[in-house]
Amino acid sequence: MADLLQLVTRPANPHLPPIDWQQASERLGFTPPADYQCLVEAYGPGAFESEISLWIPDGPEGLELFDMRAEATTYLAECKDWVTTDFTEWVEPDGSRHPITLGPDPIPFTAWGGGSGGATGYWHMLGDDPNLWPVLYTDLRGLWAYHRGGVGAFLYDVITGGFALEELQFEFPDGPTFEVW
Repeated sequence: MADLLQLVTRPANPHLPPIDWQQASERLGFTPPADYQCLVEAYGPGAFESEISLWIPDGPEGLELFDMRAEATTYLAECKDWVTTDFTEWVEPDGSRHPITLGPDPIPFTAWGGGSGGATGYWHMLGDDPNLWPVLYTDLRGLWAYHRGGVGAFLYDVITGGFALEELQFEFPDGPTFEVW
């Protein structure tokens, strides 16, 4: 997490009112992972490389976690049958591939953010400790990136080119950036 905070300059004014994480946890039904909370507080509403955004509790339209999360999670659940029978695989940063398993209903995934190309980031809610939840980043077509290190590690690997997926390769002529919205 510290590596990402050093790599991508934080905005001087992230335009973010204080977040009541206790209230957010109650509304979500779980406590968001610590790396996500740290990223939201450090960067606010916006996108890494104008591509990957974090949805924020009570954030601006289009980035509001509670509304966006419900819709995106429902959509993933509705796609479950064809995803698991379509020979689709998720890919980890080292390029290893594994069959997608979305699990029993209700699926153990909930959304945390999205991409400009229509992809969505999900926490894979395995176990009781949110800080150990892997993330899935998918456009429900060809992009199925799976990272066991959480949101911060996922973003770091995407930005540094540490993900072996063509869809997650970006060039940063002026260095990695975060655009405040």
